[in-house]
Amino acid sequence: MRSLLTGWLVVAFAAGQPAGQTPDQTPVAFEVASIKLHVTSGVNERSGIGETPGLIRVENLPLKALIKFAYGVRDYQFNGPSWLDSVRYDVVAKPPAGYTQSQFRSMLQVLLADRFKLAIHHESKQVGAYELIVVRSGSKLQESTGPRTFFTARPALISGTMVSMRELAGALSGLLDRPTSDHTALAGVYDVKLEWTPDSATGDVGISIFTALQEQLGLKLEATKAPVDVVVVDHVEKPTPD
Repeated sequence: MRSLLTGWLVVAFAAGQPAGQTPDQTPVAFEVASIKLHVTSGVNERSGIGETPGLIRVENLPLKALIKFAYGVRDYQFNGPSWLDSVRYDVVAKPPAGYTQSQFRSMLQVLLADRFKLAIHHESKQVGAYELIVVRSGSKLQESTGPRTFFTARPALISGTMVSMRELAGALSGLLDRPTSDHTALAGVYDVKLEWTPDSATGDVGISIFTALQEQLGLKLEATKAPVDVVVVDHVEKPTPD
């Protein structure tokens, strides 16, 4: 199964990605979809969205996560009832033949409106944000010579080759759950390795992501405010599983 989304640390929610459909995007629906409440089977359960030939599968995801993925928004861009984060679903859906990856979010939006009676509206909201800048002493980044081989962003580690500053800002935005924009004026691509101690770590205090950025990359996060598009849930229902 090819993973479209796993573990909710997603680069799919990249900074600057517009929420919802573009005006010229024609809605596309799944041909058929089965929705069931997720039944817990024990520890180490998988969760995410994956693709197999002819089928899209959602495993063990709360409705809030599905809505966020469908509209391309993060936590700070979402306003809805608390139960959306506690009830988990499994979905198996058949997309139309010849569908494109760019149509997937549209199909999920149609499914949510049809089966969950989801109704939303958009609002603009000022939220806490960060600007990624170079420290006074200068950047410690080394420009890549290529090729691009990997990029990973997860708690305690951001690492990759040929990484742009816009891409790094997007990864930081996902990890810090705040809008983060690139103000470094660094136009190249770089080999990046950033390691820090996640908040959940026990024992030694360790190193914060803010300190790690300065010491390891010569970069800094400066607090600011930024307007963001927020998806507000007006109505949603629990579907009858089938």
